[in-house]
Amino acid sequence: ENLIKERNGKDFLEKWIMHAAEDPSKANATVLKDLNLDEKEFDDLSKSLVSKLLWNQDKFLSNPIFEAQKCVRESAKIMLKLYEDSQTACLYLVDEYNGLPIIPMAGDDSDVKSIYPHKVTCHLPQIVRKLLPFVQACVLYMRGMSNGVPGLVKLIFEGAYPHIPPSWAAASRGLSHQLHMDDTVSEIRSLMDVLNDLDSDTPKQKVTYDGDKELNSVLSYFHSFDPGRTYAGLKRVKNGIACMWTTEETANNLLTQAEAHTVAKAYQAREAEKLVLKKKDIRIAQLEKAVKELKYRLNKAATKE
Repeated sequence: ENLIKERNGKDFLEKWIMHAAEDPSKANATVLKDLNLDEKEFDDLSKSLVSKLLWNQDKFLSNPIFEAQKCVRESAKIMLKLYEDSQTACLYLVDEYNGLPIIPMAGDDSDVKSIYPHKVTCHLPQIVRKLLPFVQACVLYMRGMSNGVPGLVKLIFEGAYPHIPPSWAAASRGLSHQLHMDDTVSEIRSLMDVLNDLDSDTPKQKVTYDGDKELNSVLSYFHSFDPGRTYAGLKRVKNGIACMWTTEETANNLLTQAEAHTVAKAYQAREAEKLVLKKKDIRIAQLEKAVKELKYRLNKAATKE
């Protein structure tokens, strides 16, 4: 989608289609080059895209996002199959300020330790499909905050941070790491479209989502295994515009900084007000002096007459 928005997407598609008709392998290489993607990591996805270009060129040109989502659909099925085969998934909560998953420390006998990470065993495919968009949102945020793969490395493999494994650097080449609300929402929505259509032979052209319903569904699941709403000890910090979840220690530090900032702003405002009043007093004194001088001159002129 970013390709179509930010670059001359239609020209790219027409070039790919032309190359696909001549030589599919050439088209595959062209796609990877134009998108600056690593061949080893994205070869299968690129080949799938080229095959769909050949299958229905007119449809791809008229609605490329819809057709490209079919490739994502195939990848999503493969990934979900891994979860189904393992019969287990672990749900971690993330400290969004520090970019780290919450992992109970040794010797921690609190309720949090017994709850998180939460092992998902029942209704595994459905739960994973419901949570994946939120996982993707977290990954996009962490990549955006670090402007690249370091955020993801820290999130998954803190011990290696800030070193970036060469294979990870290659896999991320060509991906956007910018934090743009519209792009993030668009990417997550596309993933939701794909996940909701996995059981359908014909993907829907347009799906309408109820944001509150989606969130309440996830909250209900959390409350089923975390009735005390401990959320791994994370606290929500908000500024009236947005919010994040972080540890209690970090939340208290942020609150202290915010209070100090508020006090400083109040002091600065008061000092500014004093300065304004002082300038007014000086101006009044100047005007009073000017009036006295004017009166003196008028009286002097009248005396001469």
